[in-house]
Amino acid sequence: MILNICNLIDKYAAKLKDKGLPDDYKPQGQTLRTELDNLNNEHENLKKNRSAYTQQRVAAYQKLYDKVNEINKVGRQACAESAADLEVFKSPWKVSDKKETKKTEEQTTK
Repeated sequence: MILNICNLIDKYAAKLKDKGLPDDYKPQGQTLRTELDNLNNEHENLKKNRSAYTQQRVAAYQKLYDKVNEINKVGRQACAESAADLEVFKSPWKVSDKKETKKTEEQTTK
């Protein structure tokens, strides 16, 4: 498309320059085309690597999930005798340790 426009401008250069077309229209057009090509290539690379980025994000969320549950587990053990404090350490996510969940539920009902 840029080449077609440049060819068209070359054909009518004299008339267009009389109306204000800058002398450096071709380098400007090529610069814009190069920028667009670079952005398009970058976008294509991001699309190709999307699954790798998704896997990295999933791994990061899993680490966060595990750490929050670990803190909550320790907090429930430390605050087992205070129902008010124990409430602070309820996990916002499903706890994977079923024995710990049952033990905590028994302690809160006492």
